[in-house]
Amino acid sequence: MVHVCDVNNFYSPTGGGVKTYHNHKMAYFKAHPELEYTLFQPDDHESIEHLAPNVRIVHFPGVAVDANYRYMLDVPRMGRLLKRFNPDIVEIGSPYLLPWIIHMANRGLNAALVGFWHADYPRTYVQRPLGDIHPALGHMGHEAAWWYARKTFERFHATFASADCVIERLWQRGIPRIFQTPLGVDIERFSPTHRDPELRRSVGADDDRPVFFFPHRLLEEKGLSALLSAWPKIYDAHQPILVFAGVGPGKPKLDAFMARQKDIHYLGYVKDPKLMAAWYASSDAVFALSAFETFGLSAAEAMASGCALVAADAGAVEEFVTRADCGVLVPYNDADALATQTISLLDSGHLGQAGRNAHTFANTHFNWDAAFDRMVAHYKEIADASSPQDLPPAPRRWQTGS
Repeated sequence: MVHVCDVNNFYSPTGGGVKTYHNHKMAYFKAHPELEYTLFQPDDHESIEHLAPNVRIVHFPGVAVDANYRYMLDVPRMGRLLKRFNPDIVEIGSPYLLPWIIHMANRGLNAALVGFWHADYPRTYVQRPLGDIHPALGHMGHEAAWWYARKTFERFHATFASADCVIERLWQRGIPRIFQTPLGVDIERFSPTHRDPELRRSVGADDDRPVFFFPHRLLEEKGLSALLSAWPKIYDAHQPILVFAGVGPGKPKLDAFMARQKDIHYLGYVKDPKLMAAWYASSDAVFALSAFETFGLSAAEAMASGCALVAADAGAVEEFVTRADCGVLVPYNDADALATQTISLLDSGHLGQAGRNAHTFANTHFNWDAAFDRMVAHYKEIADASSPQDLPPAPRRWQTGS
């Protein structure tokens, strides 16, 4: 039996891709009683929630950093709990302080440590905001963040990453022992079969009027401002409907936009997974405008649902669009290009075919069971290694074959 323990400060009750990853991982381990899984979830109290004889959630007291996220910082408590559960693998899913917390808590224990590169934080959370102050400051911050990343991730037994572009960047920056681990999609839940004419009518769409969907947190890194700037031109050209689902600090900006623009609909945070899947399937295209995605679960869910993508030309989603021929690519944060390319997609008559291409690609290549089968094989190899030096230093890639 291999016992995997996930510790991740990026996990949030209202989170997106990270929460989806861990929830599907728990379901996978429930179906595999020969394995064991423990998730440390940041919370305001300590308790243990047993989901199955081999699957549990440890609610770990964390320090609140905003309304949605907490940081687990208590080293003695972490060490006590890791000693109690004695995992073979500890996967660290957030990059700032948590790697050092786990390194200290793991002293005297035998767990192999694996980092998962869920977020491109040197670019997303360091270079981008500092660069808004001054480009030179952004460059210095970016280099400093990569220095810090090397100091933390090179100490792990291995690092997991999902996309080719991320693998290449990590390797070029000197991080060894990288295993490519593409994630998955629930291809039964996210399917064109869940298209709901009533949902479409509820926002004023008929079969001939396209619906665009923005299923992301309302953040600048997700391309929110560029979309709001580009949308009036897109609307004037084709009168499509735009639906937002998500929460975040960009809500006041969206409210102001909705007050002056017709055919914009805001769903808030959609808690019901079935309803979210129905909104995907009832849309014709999805905006995936972040250049910082390390996999892009929402984009993969959109593809499985039969949606075309309008995506940034950098990051993991660019690989999806290029390989599947399922939409158009635009430079990040370029509102004029976003308007031009979206109108071009609508003018082309290729929107429906792009959605069908997306669905075919997702059904072929994105499947949670296959994703976790690959991951567990990597866990076993890492756990069996007597030291990190016994693992291959060069990246271990997985290819889609497309």
